[in-house]
Amino acid sequence: DAVVAELSARKLIKRRLQTAADHFNRDVKKGVQFLQSVGLLSDPLLPEEMAWFFKNSIGLDKRAVGDYLGERDELNQAVLHKFVALFDFRHVSVDDSLRILLSSFRLPGESQKIDRIAEAFSQHYFSQRPLDGEGPSRGGFHSWDTVHILTFSIIMLNTDLHNPQVKKRMTLDEFVRNNRGINECKLRKIREDVPRDWLVHIYESIKTNEIKIKDEAGPAPGPAAPPEPVPDGLGPRQAWVEG
Repeated sequence: DAVVAELSARKLIKRRLQTAADHFNRDVKKGVQFLQSVGLLSDPLLPEEMAWFFKNSIGLDKRAVGDYLGERDELNQAVLHKFVALFDFRHVSVDDSLRILLSSFRLPGESQKIDRIAEAFSQHYFSQRPLDGEGPSRGGFHSWDTVHILTFSIIMLNTDLHNPQVKKRMTLDEFVRNNRGINECKLRKIREDVPRDWLVHIYESIKTNEIKIKDEAGPAPGPAAPPEPVPDGLGPRQAWVEG
């Protein structure tokens, strides 16, 4: 029966993704090797498939995902951009979009890794803004660099307002002042402030609802299941369709 076969295939994929997450939480390479051994990832690895695994798997250690996405290796960066592209940020504010993205992994501690992630997010967010006339500006932002600077500012604000070790909290006026003149388009020689009402909204949003960006451990370690054979006809591409 075709329906029964399809349901069985879906359950098998789900079970293998759970096993792969268990491997991944112990060793990234072993997680990838397991997925390749059962036909759920191509060999050589395709970035879009790894991004799909991060987006759809349950039980992944969010710290490990963040560290992987923040690495500077060419493959890791390709996976990062494919991963971010899986999110639809149209009609969503920049702070809420960042909140959505960071619910799927934890920011690593290294500033360079944070910068790579913030850059990929900013480029994708900017690309989904509606065009403002014929120029390069989108949704009130003159460039993705503006979004990049604002993203870093939001992360800093979040830490400042919610880290118990910070004694003197950043005020709204200080946040607005820190972002003065960041809306720049070098091509059109434009340098403006981000609208104050946007910054007020962001400040109040972060103040009342912290973005959870601290490290979070994955599930408690347990024995990893051994690899299972792949049924005939269930290769990587079919697996994405079935999943």
